[in-house]
Amino acid sequence: MLRFMIRSDAISEARTPVEPAKISDVRSLVSGGLAMGLGIMWAWVALHKAFDPLEPATAISWGLGFTYGGAWTMMHAVVLVEWALGTLLVLGIARRAALVGTIVVLGMYSLFIARLLLLDVPVSCGCGFDSVISNLSHESQLAIGIVRNCFLMICAIVSLSVRPRITKKIGERHVTE
Repeated sequence: MLRFMIRSDAISEARTPVEPAKISDVRSLVSGGLAMGLGIMWAWVALHKAFDPLEPATAISWGLGFTYGGAWTMMHAVVLVEWALGTLLVLGIARRAALVGTIVVLGMYSLFIARLLLLDVPVSCGCGFDSVISNLSHESQLAIGIVRNCFLMICAIVSLSVRPRITKKIGERHVTE
């Protein structure tokens, strides 16, 4: 026959009331969700460009004046950067650095799209989003691309502005700052 001993402090710990969710908990959850969503978006865009490289390479060639070989090389570098940002954000590794990188890359993409609009080139921006809104004019598609990038930059800024919760072990207890 086995006898189990129950500690009285374990019973009292089990009966302590659970604290309600704090505003900082909700903000942390929203921030993490935004970062995860941006990471999934980057991974999807990188895969789209990897499997359909003609559209982005053509946009780079027209928009930046690269030769076609240079545009292919640049497109592969873009895919690697997008995949790296997506991986970092989804896994939560170096999240703040990946969010800053997201803001910088989206800003550069917005400038690139604005350049395509100013040059009045007959190609899309190369993001793959034009197939979703194919019934609009070419200029409208590019303008929507800039608005989309601005919205995604705002999401990254909101996610970046929330300080992540840090839990430290002090003695026998875990303290959240």
